[in-house]
Amino acid sequence: MELEPEVRDWPEQLPTERFATAAFYIDLLAEQGPLLSEPYSRQLDGKLRELRFHLDRQSGSRTGSPAAGGSCC
Repeated sequence: MELEPEVRDWPEQLPTERFATAAFYIDLLAEQGPLLSEPYSRQLDGKLRELRFHLDRQSGSRTGSPAAGGSCC
C-alpha cells in the first residue's frame, strides 16, 4: 500500500489507543483495497478513495488512491 507522507505520519502522532484504532482501519483497507465499501471507505473521484472511521467520539478520514499494484491509500 502506498501512503502520502501526511497520511503516513499522521497515525504516529496519535495516543496509543487511537493509533491502534487507526492502524486497524488502515490494515483493513490494505487487505480489501478498492473492495472496501461504506461505511469504511468511500469513492471520491476515479480511483481516489476516502478511508472513514471514528477515533473515540471524533470522526476521522484520510484520502488516497490505489498504488500501481492496485492497493489503496
